[in-house]
Parts: sequence; C-alpha cells; structure tokens
Amino acid sequence: QAIVRTGRVRLRVDDFDTARDRAVSIARNHDGYVAGSDTNVDRVGNRTRTTGRLVLRVRSDQFGDAFESLKTVGEVRAASSDSEDVRDQLVDLDARLRNLRDQRDRLRRLYGSANDTEAVLRVGERLSDVQERIERLEAERRALRDDVAYATITVELGEPGITPTPSPTLTPGPAYHETGLGAALLDSIGGVVVALRALSVTLAYVLPYALVFGAPLAGAGYLARRRELF
Repeated sequence: QAIVRTGRVRLRVDDFDTARDRAVSIARNHDGYVAGSDTNVDRVGNRTRTTGRLVLRVRSDQFGDAFESLKTVGEVRAASSDSEDVRDQLVDLDARLRNLRDQRDRLRRLYGSANDTEAVLRVGERLSDVQERIERLEAERRALRDDVAYATITVELGEPGITPTPSPTLTPGPAYHETGLGAALLDSIGGVVVALRALSVTLAYVLPYALVFGAPLAGAGYLARRRELF
C-alpha cells in the first residue's frame, strides 16, 4: 500500500506559546518535525490576541495517535482527516522513468558514435531534454514517497477574541427650556462670578503697564495744556 494521510485541527487555546510548544512536542514524540509555521498578533489597546498555524509531519504509522493527541492541546473547533492511495501514481512514475532511462542509454550510445558536428549537437540536445525529464520525475517520486512515509497534520491555534472596552456613555443634560428657575439663577450667579474673576485678572495684568507708561503720558499732557493757557 501507498497511502498519503493528512489531517487538520483547529483549536482554541488560552495561551498560544504554551499550546504551540505542546503541539511541537507531540510531533517529535511521534518521530515527526515542524515543516512550517506562521504567527499573527492582533492588538486592541494594551491587549493582544495571538493566532497561528503549524504544519507538522509525523510517521504515517503513528498518524492516528498523533492526531488524537493534538486534539488535547486546546478546545477543538474543527477536525478532519483524509487518506489517498497513491500506489497507481508510483507505479506510473516508475514505468515512465524506466522508459526515459532506456532512451537516455540509447542516446548516449548514439552520442558516442556520432561522426559529424550536426549529429552530435542534435543527439546532445535530445539527451539533455531526456535527462531533465528524468530528474523532474525522480523529484516527483521522492516527494510522493516522502508523503507516504510522513503524514501531514495542519494545526491552527487561536487565543480567545478580544472584547474592546466600551467607551463611557455621556448622560446629556436637560434642554434649555427644561432648566428649573433655581438652577438657572445659580448658573447666572456662577457666570457673574466667573466674569468678575476674569476682569480682576485682566486688571492685574494691565495695572503695571498703566503705571509705567500712563503716568509719563499724563504728565506730558498736563504740561502741554499749561503751555496753551499761558
């Protein structure tokens, strides 16, 4: 048999880092490793929410145990698994490779016995093309055999969502025509007090300038009037 096994688990976790470390440890305990990962951090005010994804590879014969163990890392929100028999694909790849290798051997013999430059170039071009196709199929077969030997489990981890802190609701004051007479009188008195205080502050700022500049000007005006009289 040649079975490719895959699984996907989506978990809600209280702490992303702790859950990620547990998932990685489970993979390693099943002769596996981390094939890829990504992490995202969302911020609302001074709070954060971390989500991410792990792509784990584990021995295919230990897929079931690893898959069930990963479900214990957090609260399961979704889980699925699948398997595919790729035996026919491997048989087809092996047959195509045998044919291409036979072609390569024949082309090598032709290349060695070619007598003129044109024939050498023509055979060499075909030989290069066949060799490239062989290497491509060999890489495809290696990847497929690796998928058979090691199952893939994608684990999605997410901390609970962040609820924004509601803004305080302002209570509107009464409309102008709804204000009572007593409240209106108190507001008016308060306004008069504020106005007097502002006037006092203004005079305190103006008075020194008036004493410094006003007295000489008043004296000069007085002397000018006396001269006119005499």
